[in-house]
Amino acid sequence: FSQKSFSQSECKPLDLVLVIDTSSTMKDPGSDGIPKLTAVKEALIGPQSECTDTSTCVDGDNCCPPSCNSSNDSDCTGYIDQQLRSEDRVAVVHFATNAYTDTHLTDPKTLSKQKIKDLLYGGSAALGSGINQAWYEIQENGSEGSIKAMIIITDGEPNSREEVINQATKAKYRDIR
Repeated sequence: FSQKSFSQSECKPLDLVLVIDTSSTMKDPGSDGIPKLTAVKEALIGPQSECTDTSTCVDGDNCCPPSCNSSNDSDCTGYIDQQLRSEDRVAVVHFATNAYTDTHLTDPKTLSKQKIKDLLYGGSAALGSGINQAWYEIQENGSEGSIKAMIIITDGEPNSREEVINQATKAKYRDIR
């Protein structure tokens, strides 16, 4: 058995849709005491506590505590900045009672980060509709030859398990990871 190591430059570009639950239960605190939607925002775009209208990171495109500077900027970013490469593309879909496409794969990552920052909670959890919106975004704006994927971020029970299973199965058979 031999193991081959790959550099990031050898990997195909990624077309990723983040499917985010913004239902009413996302205002509830998690085990760490932080509201779940705030924790999601922090994981995806960086710290949300201590944010003010004038807080910026070194790149100036997302909200970070005033303590951020060039020596600790990696502590002030989230998944989008830390894990996605320049050739990777990201779209944002959120769902509560209905699902909405907030940004497209063709939009800049900075816009996706701003839309995530602006998400509010309220309503029920139409996860099946969120998966369907993500699938539609990939069909409409996905790049040929890219890896197509969605990350579903939710805290609970969807409105309809059957719809979720149906939509997830459709995505699977369309080679969406």
